[in-house]
Amino acid sequence: MLKFVLITAFFSFGTLCAQEKKIGTVYFEFDKYSIDAVQEQMVVGFVRKIDTTSVESIQIYGYCDDRGNDDYNLKLSEKRVNAVKSILVSNGFNKNKILIIEGKGRVLLDEYSGGSLEDIRSKNRRVDLLIVKKNSFGKGIYTSFQDQHEVGDRIYLENIFFELGSSTLTLASQKELDKIAGILQKIKV
Repeated sequence: MLKFVLITAFFSFGTLCAQEKKIGTVYFEFDKYSIDAVQEQMVVGFVRKIDTTSVESIQIYGYCDDRGNDDYNLKLSEKRVNAVKSILVSNGFNKNKILIIEGKGRVLLDEYSGGSLEDIRSKNRRVDLLIVKKNSFGKGIYTSFQDQHEVGDRIYLENIFFELGSSTLTLASQKELDKIAGILQKIKV
């Protein structure tokens, strides 16, 4: 039974990571990464309203429209993300809670977007802010292994990290997974 719970924990990990809530979008002018006054006020308003004690982390993702080459768009989306991060931090948001800062580059147009071409492109020139609240995972989810688990319990693996900008696990994460593998090997079916 514990083996089933542990396997469920590994499959649930991806689901848990996806429990963030989009809290805002900052839009940019064509080929710009500076933020206009209206968009800046939206970000400042967010910082003033948010109860940071309930925030586990914030994620910032930047995008561009479909014009320009891939390298240029990636760099522009990264500059947009950093501009939003800068406003958050300069207005008192804890920089340690900003865990993901990623420029994604261009968003491809599709025939299902609706609206005019310029309207679609303007909506793709953006930065999305996503927030993960503390203890947002609910009942039956643990941050460590317990003596007794019930079927359906999920375990959130907090200490699994990757090298920055890489798919390589950190040394501490490798040791943590080795420890978990040892526990799984001891379970009798």
